[in-house]
Amino acid sequence: GGHSETLRQSIRTMEEVIGRPARIRFVPAVPGDVPDTAADIRRIREDLGWAPATTLAEGIAEQVNALVIER
Repeated sequence: GGHSETLRQSIRTMEEVIGRPARIRFVPAVPGDVPDTAADIRRIREDLGWAPATTLAEGIAEQVNALVIER
């Protein structure tokens, strides 16, 4: 969506979409874990005029619906 979110924000969004609290288990970080990751979409905006049209919540809802339909 052109901005970063924390893992906790993403989990909260998933909980809201699904309507249930997540069962979260905290474990120590392992070597190689990265604290932050984000995509820079400036080039695709400039080169192709593309912009994200789906929010994280919408994308999660679509994924959940696809999984439910497949069952």
